[in-house]
Amino acid sequence: MTNEIKADLIVIGSGPGGYTAAFRAADLGLSVILIEKFPRLGGVCLNVGCIPSKTLLHTAKVIEETGHLKTAGIEFGPPKINLDHLRAWKSKVVSQLTGGLSTLAKKRQVTIIQGLAYFSASHQVTVKHTNEDLTIAFDQAIIAAGSVAKMAPNLPDDPRIMDSTRALELIDIPERLLIIGGGIMGVSLLYHLTKEGWTDIVLIEKGELTSGSTWHAAGQCPHFVGSYNAAKIHNYSNKLYQNLEKETGQSTGWHGCGSLRLALKEEDINWFHYVKGILDNVGSPAELISKEKILDLHPFLKIEDVLCALHTPCLLYTSDAADERSSVDLGGRRI
Repeated sequence: MTNEIKADLIVIGSGPGGYTAAFRAADLGLSVILIEKFPRLGGVCLNVGCIPSKTLLHTAKVIEETGHLKTAGIEFGPPKINLDHLRAWKSKVVSQLTGGLSTLAKKRQVTIIQGLAYFSASHQVTVKHTNEDLTIAFDQAIIAAGSVAKMAPNLPDDPRIMDSTRALELIDIPERLLIIGGGIMGVSLLYHLTKEGWTDIVLIEKGELTSGSTWHAAGQCPHFVGSYNAAKIHNYSNKLYQNLEKETGQSTGWHGCGSLRLALKEEDINWFHYVKGILDNVGSPAELISKEKILDLHPFLKIEDVLCALHTPCLLYTSDAADERSSVDLGGRRI
């Protein structure tokens, strides 16, 4: 059985590119359908990439900070890591964020459809949806399908060989580690493991480190979140990039450009107050600003329908090849 619906815009893929585009289009008055093949929104970044990795890196940072207290006369014993509890905490953070996306989609009347989409005509897609096909007619389409991990050919079937998704499942903690691929996840893992004292770890990359990383993957620091734990993680990212250059003497490509989130209706203002409360709590600057201040910061914006904005001055992006060079300095070695 095939059903048919219509939308001004369809977005295929619900990662940071997809859901951001869908929400913005809905704010501008378009009818939007967001298509995602997995049960939860957020794509690789929120579910099995940026957020879970940063969650775990936050715990590593806490361990590191306790070690620094030794100079102040406070000493702790070696940490005991309960993988089951750590895994559950990581999953809780991910669930909070993905659940928040569903709430935001509902508020904006963005229709979410789970299934695998393929184009069946120039202005039509068919979605494999539960036990039936769903046909969607559209005026415009955005493809934000993201990426998947690529395994090297001819590898044996060995549980010690895993992609980044399986590594983040925290099945165990190996004493020795080989990382194949110098993308943003590979070099971030290398950097933080070497910071924690691992010496028996090697990264292999055939070309340039983090080549092809987007600003989002390289920066890892969108501050506009409704989760306290995620805000702490992102705040840590901001501080990390600012401190890397001091630690290594090498440029990290850090650009503290700041951001403006525009409120077009009262509901947006209420949400901004909520997010600002979280950011204030973790020590990340944020302020609600008037239309006049918006134009001071960005004179070319059209703000006729804007009520106010949330300004986050510490949001940043990094050029490609940022923390990877520093990670090489701090324990990795090119092969």
